[in-house]
Amino acid sequence: MSMPDLAPIWLDAPCPALELWRDAGQARWRLNRAAVEWALDAQVGEADWQALAQAWMAREPVAGDGPLALGKLRLRGRAVAVPPRWLLWLQPGAVATPAHGEGRHEAADKLALMQGFGRIGFVERDARTGRGWWDKSMFRMIGLEPGLQPPSFDEALQRVHPDDREPLRRHHLQAMQQAGRYETRYRLVLPDGRQRDVQALAEVRNGADGKPATMLGVVIDDTESADRVRAQQAVSAQLAQTLRLQEQRLQLATQIAGVGIWDRDLVTEVVLWEEQMYRLRGLPTDDPRTPREIDEQIMSPQALAERRQRIQRHLEDSEPYAYEFEVRWPDGSTRWLASTGSVVRDDAGRPVRMVGLNWDVTQRRRAEAALRDAEAAERASRAKSEFLARMSHELRTPLNAMLGFAQLLQLDLGERLDAVQRERLSRIGSAGTHLLSLIDEVLDLSAVEAGSLPVELRPIALDAAVEEVRQWLAPMAEQHQVSLRLVHSEARVLADARRLRQILANLISNAIKYNRPGGQVTVSLRRLVVDGSPGWELAVRDTGRGLSEEQQVHLFEPFNRLGAEREGIEGRGIGLMTVRHLVGLMRGRLQLHSRVGEGSEFRVWLPVAPQADAAPGLAPAPVVECETLAPRDDRLSVLYVEDNAVNVMVVRELVGLRPSVTLHVAADGHSGIEQALQRRPDLVLVDMQLPDMDGHELLRRLRAQRLPARIIALSANAMPDAVQQALESGFDDYWTKPIDIAQFLAGLDLLAASARPEETRSTPLSTGKD
Repeated sequence: MSMPDLAPIWLDAPCPALELWRDAGQARWRLNRAAVEWALDAQVGEADWQALAQAWMAREPVAGDGPLALGKLRLRGRAVAVPPRWLLWLQPGAVATPAHGEGRHEAADKLALMQGFGRIGFVERDARTGRGWWDKSMFRMIGLEPGLQPPSFDEALQRVHPDDREPLRRHHLQAMQQAGRYETRYRLVLPDGRQRDVQALAEVRNGADGKPATMLGVVIDDTESADRVRAQQAVSAQLAQTLRLQEQRLQLATQIAGVGIWDRDLVTEVVLWEEQMYRLRGLPTDDPRTPREIDEQIMSPQALAERRQRIQRHLEDSEPYAYEFEVRWPDGSTRWLASTGSVVRDDAGRPVRMVGLNWDVTQRRRAEAALRDAEAAERASRAKSEFLARMSHELRTPLNAMLGFAQLLQLDLGERLDAVQRERLSRIGSAGTHLLSLIDEVLDLSAVEAGSLPVELRPIALDAAVEEVRQWLAPMAEQHQVSLRLVHSEARVLADARRLRQILANLISNAIKYNRPGGQVTVSLRRLVVDGSPGWELAVRDTGRGLSEEQQVHLFEPFNRLGAEREGIEGRGIGLMTVRHLVGLMRGRLQLHSRVGEGSEFRVWLPVAPQADAAPGLAPAPVVECETLAPRDDRLSVLYVEDNAVNVMVVRELVGLRPSVTLHVAADGHSGIEQALQRRPDLVLVDMQLPDMDGHELLRRLRAQRLPARIIALSANAMPDAVQQALESGFDDYWTKPIDIAQFLAGLDLLAASARPEETRSTPLSTGKD
C-alpha cells in the first residue's frame, strides 16, 4: 500500500505514530503531527529518530508490543505491519533526565487520557473470519465492558442507530470485499439511551493471495462536533425560517400597502425590482425589460433628470432622497408614485448601493388637486358673491331713490297730473321695477349656481297660487292678444310659496311671450303618482311656435335665448334655469314636450301635501293703501342709522306721511349708538354698510346695552345669505331697498298699533315680502 493511502488514518491520529520503510537500503521515517508535538516537548531531534529507525530496521521487525530506545528516553510501541512499511504507535515512557527540570505528561498519558474519555478507539478485524481486536476505548465508546474478544460485527451493529444500520452494513460489506480506504459516519445508541455521533476511518489491506485480509480502523467520537453542527444547523434553519417568514410578511405587507422595493448597485448600475414595483406601473411581474428600460419608456425626460439630480445630491451632500413622479400606464392613464431611498456605503465610506421604496400617491395627488380646485372655486364663489352683493347694493341704492321719489310724486300730486305726466311717471316706475326684477333674477341665478337658494316647504293650494300669478300676468296676455284658460282643482302640494309663484310666473309669461296673436295658454292640474309618491302635476301649454330638438338641448343654459333676442321679445334667458333648480329643491320634477309649429307644454310635478298638515289656501300678500290708514295719536320714535343722504331723504319723506312717527337720523354707527342710548327709540332701522362699522357690529353693541327696541335691517343687499345671516344674528326683520312705500308704511303702522317694544318682543314685523 502506498504512503499517501495511509496518511488520512494515522497522520491525524491524536497519539504519536511513526512510519518506517526502506528506500535503497536506507531506513526512512516519518512522524505524524502528535509525534512531532511530543518530540518538540521532549527535545528529541532528527538524529534520535534516525537512530531509532536504523535500529528497528536492522533487526527482524515483529508485530506487537515491545520496548524502544530513543536516546535518553524509554519508549514502548505497538508495531503494525503495513507492507512494505511498518507503523509504530508509540507509548513514550518517563523522561530519564527532564529537559526543563520538571515532570511532563508523555504521549502515552495523553492517549490514555483521551481514551479514558472514550473519544477514540482502535479496531482490527480479520476480513475472512470476522474475528477482531478492540482497544478498551472502543469497548467503552460502544457502552460495553472491555473483554478479551470484541463483539462480532452483527452484535456491534445492534448498538447503531436503527436509521443508520442498513447503510453501515452495506458500507462494511463493500469494504471487506475490496482493499482500500473507507470513511463513514453513523450514530451509536448507548444502553442508557444516549446517542453518540462517530466517525470511522478504516483501511482494508490484501493478504498474500491478493484478497482483502485485514481491516485496520480508528473510530472517533465526534458527538460534540456533531452537536455543534446540529446546533448551528438548527440555528441556521431557524434563521432561514425566520428570514423566510419575514420575507413573506414583508411581501404581504408591501402587497397590501402597495409598496414596492428597489435596489440599485451604484458600481454596476444594475437595478433590481421586487414584484410590487411592476404592479405599481401596471406591468406584469415577468416583464422582460430591465427596470431602467421600463422607466425610460414610462417616465418623462424631466422626471428622469430630476431623479439623477436627487440621487447625486443624496450621495454627495446627504440630502434626503424623497420625491414624487408621474408614470404612464400601458392603458394610457397616468399615476403618481412616491420614491424614497438611502445609500449603503462600504467600510471605506464609498457608496456602493441604494435601496428604497415606491408607493402610489395618485389618490392623494388627485385629492390635493381637487382640494385646490375646490378652494379656488370657493374663492371665486366668494368673490362672485361679494361682487354681486356690492353690485346689488350699488344698483339698489339709486333705484331706491328713483322708485321712492316716483312713488312719492304719485302720492303728492295724485289727480293733478295730466295723462302725459302720469304716463311718464309710470314709465319711470316701470323701468325701475324692470331693472329691480333683473337684479333679483341675477341674484337668484347666483344662488342657484352656488347651491344656496333657500326654500321653505309648506302646504300650498295650487289654485290660489295660479290665480294670483294670472292676475299679475293678465295685462301681458291682453297686450299679446293671448287668452288664459285655467282648469281648477283642490290640489295641495308641498312647496315654497314665493318660489312656486316664481315658477308659475316664468312658465306662464314664457307661454304668453312666445305664443301667437289669438293664441291660448292653458294651465291644467292632474293627480299623478311618481316613483310611488303621490303628487300633483301642473301643466302649462301654449299654442305658439314650439321648439326644435336642438333648441331643447340648449333650453336651460343661462342667458341663451335661442335667438329670441333678435326678435325684440323681452327676456333675459335665465328664468328656465332657475325654474328647473327650484323644482328640484322642492323635490319635484320638470318635463318638457314640444314640437315645432305645435307649441310647447311644461309639466311640473310636486309632492302632495299631507292631510294632517293641510293649511288654508295661499292668499296674496296684503296690500295696504296709504290713504286708508288712520294715524295714531301716540308718537312712534324711529332712529334711522344711514350714511347715504338720498336714502335718508326718501325715508324722511315717507315718515312725513305719518305725523305720529318721529324720525331721528344718525350718519354712522357710533353716533347711532349714542342716539339710541339717549333717545331710547321704539324702532331702529340699520343700514348694513356704515362707514365705521357694519350692521352686525352695531346690533351686537345695542343688544349688549339691553336696548328695548325693535332693530330692523334696511339694506340694498338682497342676497339670500345676507338676509339669513342678519336674521340669525338677531335682527327682528330684514327690509330691502328699493323701498316699497305701501309695505314700508304698513310696517310702521303695524308697529305703531302694537304695544311698546319691550312688551311685544316676540311679535314679528313684515313688509309684505315673501
